[in-house]
Amino acid sequence: LTSNDIPLPDGKHIHLQADNKIAGYKYLQVNYKSMVNWRQCKDLLQCNPEFFGSPQYDCVMVQTNNQPFFARLIFMFGCSIGETNLSLALIHPYDVRIAKPRSSPEFISVRSIIQGAVLASDPGRPGQFM
Repeated sequence: LTSNDIPLPDGKHIHLQADNKIAGYKYLQVNYKSMVNWRQCKDLLQCNPEFFGSPQYDCVMVQTNNQPFFARLIFMFGCSIGETNLSLALIHPYDVRIAKPRSSPEFISVRSIIQGAVLASDPGRPGQFM
């Protein structure tokens, strides 16, 4: 979260407790400016285990302080810690150069999601995407 300039509650790492309220989300609307026509656009992203009878976990482009990277949404949720309301996502990040899934998921702020992305599996390289 700190890499996205989102302060941690009381400057400390987040440790969820049994009394923290968490609300899961299956849908996210991301607004962005198109690099093609410079107009405002929106992506409607799904993170849903049962979207019309099939799982739908969209891919996204995530902004960091270094460079953007691609990831697949796993779970989105909002939580309140003290007086701070956070909207977070559990993602499965992909390595930037080869779009191969990394070994472990990460938590990010949904504010760091730039836009949706389409990743297709590379038939010539199993387990990699383009």
